This record gives sequence, structure tokens and C-alpha cells, in this order.
Amino acid sequence: MGKKLTIIVEVDSDRKEIVVRDDAGNSRQLKSVLVTGGGFEERSFYLFGWGSCADLGWALAEGYRYSRESRRPRDTFYQRVFAHLARWIAQFHGWAPELPADPHMLLERWEAEEAATAAEEADRNRTN
Repeated sequence: MGKKLTIIVEVDSDRKEIVVRDDAGNSRQLKSVLVTGGGFEERSFYLFGWGSCADLGWALAEGYRYSRESRRPRDTFYQRVFAHLARWIAQFHGWAPELPADPHMLLERWEAEEAATAAEEADRNRTN
């Protein structure tokens, strides 16, 4: 990447379309987009989202999965981003107020909680 990268996000709410283009010639048509950025020390924060929350959640999960499976050195940035994200989520939920959280441990915990909830719902459906 050069010194400057331009990314254009076009949201057409009438047609429910999102197109993301960059100056390298890449273009993607999407169902959801989340643009965020910030500076912790300066307390600067930017957040914009549009489209399907479910698709956006899936894309974030796929980004996490991709970052965990990638062996490319440049993808360590994404690995660190998702590790920090998991820690902040844990802190906001009170799961680890002062301690850094292991993202793998949190995912295992969430998966176990979701499996338990699904089993309870299945059991309720069988008895109803």
C-alpha cells in the first residue's frame, strides 16, 4: 500500500445497496457496513453502520475467524484488533473488569452458553 488509500462507501438506502470501492480498483457489493475508528488517548471515536445487523455480525465473526486462521504476517494486525475487541466486550459486560480476557476462552464460554440455551429451548419445545 502506498502512502494514501482512498475508500469510498456508497449507501443507497432506496435500493438497499452498499458498494465499497478503493483506489486499487477493488469493489464489493455488500448487505451491511460498519466503519469505526478512534484514538484511545484522545478519546476520539467514529462509528457508522448501515444495513443488516445479522449480516454485519456474521461479517465480524468471519473477520475474526479469518484472522485466527491466517498465517500471513500482515494479518497479525487483525488478530490484535479482535483480541482487543474481545477484551473490551468482556470488560463492558463485567466478565473481566480489570483482567485481560483470552478471546478463545470467551468464545468457548459463549458457545457453551448458546448450546445450553438451545438445549433448554429444544427441551421446552419437546414438552409443549
